Amino acid sequence: MPVDFLFSFAEERGKRVLTSETSLFYCGVTFPRVAITGSWSKSVTHPKA
Repeated sequence: MPVDFLFSFAEERGKRVLTSETSLFYCGVTFPRVAITGSWSKSVTHPKA
């Protein structure tokens, strides 16, 4: 049980910590692809959480 709790806590905290890094990576890698494929409006109206 303690291991599961630790894992879930680390996962939850990791999500918060990685949010900024993920958004930077998402903007740098995905946005150019999205613009090229022409799905820009879709990504804008439905941003990745």
